[in-house]
Amino acid sequence: MKKTFFFAAMAALALVGCNDKTQSELTDEMVGLSGEAKIEVSFYYNQGKHEVNGVAFEGNEYVPSTVEVIATVDYSAYSNQTKGQVFKQFVATRTGEGTYALTIPAGEKKIAVDVQPKGFAAKYWNTLTESVDAYYSLATPVHFDVLAGNSYVQKDPKETTMAKTSEALNNEATVEFTVSGKVTAQVEELEEKDEVKILKTKEAEMSNVDIELEISNKNDDRKLTYNAKTGNDGRYEATVKLFNGWDFADVTISVKPVAYTAKFTHNYEELNQSATAALKYTDVKWGDDDTKGWGSYPAGRYTWTKTDVEGYWQGEASDITLSKEKVELAKKESDHNLTMTFVPLQPKKVPGIDEGEEFEYEACAYKDRKDDNAKYTIYKVKQYNKTPAAVLAALGWDKY
Repeated sequence: MKKTFFFAAMAALALVGCNDKTQSELTDEMVGLSGEAKIEVSFYYNQGKHEVNGVAFEGNEYVPSTVEVIATVDYSAYSNQTKGQVFKQFVATRTGEGTYALTIPAGEKKIAVDVQPKGFAAKYWNTLTESVDAYYSLATPVHFDVLAGNSYVQKDPKETTMAKTSEALNNEATVEFTVSGKVTAQVEELEEKDEVKILKTKEAEMSNVDIELEISNKNDDRKLTYNAKTGNDGRYEATVKLFNGWDFADVTISVKPVAYTAKFTHNYEELNQSATAALKYTDVKWGDDDTKGWGSYPAGRYTWTKTDVEGYWQGEASDITLSKEKVELAKKESDHNLTMTFVPLQPKKVPGIDEGEEFEYEACAYKDRKDDNAKYTIYKVKQYNKTPAAVLAALGWDKY
């Protein structure tokens, strides 16, 4: 039974959060941080026409008090043990009307901080008496490069005004779109022809693989997630529902196979030194001079051997960019195929891609092949377990 793959990166992601516990974890992980940096940001939105002192007016307003603001920092700024794109988040404190503040642990080297409010729904007033439901979000986070001991302020509405991304939005998702495809991978195949075995690769359908679908809109921070699973033929199908009122040209569906642990059946040629084999002839040095003669040695023979390699299957996310025509007319994306590759946990110990083994053989040299007066010399060589280069490349193992 396969198990979902939860390795270091996944464990690290589980630490990312917005509560006090997550933020206090920094105390044991700070690397070269000597102090703090303070950030203050004001966020606005345009709710349409309204009255100011009895006069119709349209302009920026401070965001409602219910809006939450998050600051995101690359986790590696706080831990030299972290690899890859893992992030730590901080919740800003509302200090005034539309204004938020937070304190970031910082040092003498710049730390990149992105501050962004969460999207929210609100009325947009076309006139003083007519309104529509709308959704507001900030497309680009407010960015700071902070140093310890400094304060940073951004209150320019040009940078911090949340845009109205859609109208008539009521959080209903009823627009259906179907995604289907196949998940495949390269596996080994030992082909026998004319009593000769040749190792090749073939495409195999990956059954019982979990598929994750994440739907996002570049102008909306809400996301929708769906799941599917491949059948025995490696195919999957999922019907997702999109938010009403979305401009579908801004929508992307990310489809990804979920990584899982497994064993991979690997074939390789192993030298069998005890096997009976015909003598092979080669040029060897005869005696102590430079005269070349004919030499022979028991070459042994290669036999094909199987082994189970511990590791995991993984695949990259593949995106589908939507459009109004694709959603409303085609209503589906067929043959959105995904590929998985097998990653060995200990590649240096996989026979056929390791450094081989040393052994000794006995060779005899002749000036004349009909001369029975043989002089023997012990030779030590390194003989490699063999997996064809083309197979290693097809499996993605040639990088090990």
